[in-house]
Amino acid sequence: MDQDAVKSRVLLERARTLSAREKTQTEEPGDVLLVFRSGGDRYGVLLSDLVEVADNIKLAVVPGAPPWVAGLINLRGEVRPVYHLAKLLEETGHISSEGRFVLLLRAAGREFGILAEEVEDVRSVKVSSRRPTPHGTSHSSWATEDLTAVLDVQSLFEKER
Repeated sequence: MDQDAVKSRVLLERARTLSAREKTQTEEPGDVLLVFRSGGDRYGVLLSDLVEVADNIKLAVVPGAPPWVAGLINLRGEVRPVYHLAKLLEETGHISSEGRFVLLLRAAGREFGILAEEVEDVRSVKVSSRRPTPHGTSHSSWATEDLTAVLDVQSLFEKER
């Protein structure tokens, strides 16, 4: 056999193998999460609830605001509140007043931000790998296998009101 015939046969066989694998694999439904750190803890938020991630945004401090209000941001002419997640969740321990990132979330047609020290990952999580939230974790709907609490953005929105 000549080189071109061998190459064609190998490529054809590879294509058959790959297409057979795709037919036998069934995709389990799942969700895509943005994983981040806030107040020293790891959280996840569904990408469907995330509007954008803003980096190094200057916050305007609001005098007399509740302790969970970090300030206000102006994104393209729209003013949005930004919250300290750990304070909003009434957690104790290390609570950073600084956040390099603002995660802009949407709930009930309204946008608000939460501070994040670090954005770690974007990952897919299959429905079968969901776990109950760890005891004492408020405002999360479920957890990943590594116990990353996935935030319930609607619940957070109701809490901040």
